[in-house]
Amino acid sequence: MRWGPRDQRGVALLLSLLVLVAVLTATLTAASLVSRQYRLTATSDRGVVAFYAAEAGLEQGLYLLRQEGNGLTWQDQKQLIDHGDQGNPEVLQSNGAGWWRSSTFSQDLLQVTLPKDQTIQLQLFDPAASTQAQSISLSWDSRVEVCPQAGFEWLELVQSGLDSNSLASVSERRYLSASDASGATQNLAASFPVVRLRALYADICGLSVQAYAGPDRSGGTYKIPSRVTVTTTAGLGDTLQSLSFTVPASVPQAGAFDYAIFSEATICKGFAVSEPCS
Repeated sequence: MRWGPRDQRGVALLLSLLVLVAVLTATLTAASLVSRQYRLTATSDRGVVAFYAAEAGLEQGLYLLRQEGNGLTWQDQKQLIDHGDQGNPEVLQSNGAGWWRSSTFSQDLLQVTLPKDQTIQLQLFDPAASTQAQSISLSWDSRVEVCPQAGFEWLELVQSGLDSNSLASVSERRYLSASDASGATQNLAASFPVVRLRALYADICGLSVQAYAGPDRSGGTYKIPSRVTVTTTAGLGDTLQSLSFTVPASVPQAGAFDYAIFSEATICKGFAVSEPCS
């Protein structure tokens, strides 16, 4: 069988179509890759802008908390810090990104992992409302599969405050193992109680602290107004970034627990200034 010129033209047309389809497929694939890379780059750029916008809102919140929040009640501090929402953001004129900020000042249940020798301080009273906690319960996860050094850890509990009658400063220190803390209630005898917790010998994982308005867990749950968490979310286009920080709701009262006095003279306790020191 012999091929004629017409048959060869048909073969050439078929080969041309195949080449055209291959070139078109390669072009569409390359265009898709370029378009996807462009979208990823644009999203990354918007994410960077949104990140720094969130950081700006967060820094402003920290400034307001520390510079203008002193002396205000926690409710007023929250009103000072909270700003806008997703539907009503603070828009930055330089790049068009918008941010909004929210805060929480109290917790029904405090849950935290406390590394070895690290401390956390809880202020268990609200001076504005003249309320305070009367008792707390403590528990943590002592399973080895959760904490590798479980079984060796102890919790140091130091509570400080004022004597309800004399208004003199009082302090009490306790040491608790996991079995001591589990299901037990720690009553707070002092007025305006401040509690410091420290992990001894090993990490304490999943530490849970619950406060109550009355002794022995009576009087209902008392919100722990010990820490403030400020969260700022910023958006640009369809990209959102969120940042937060957590700080004590008030300045830590380190001096209420431990102090040292260095003197070249004799120090007397329990004597009036006019009495001789023996």
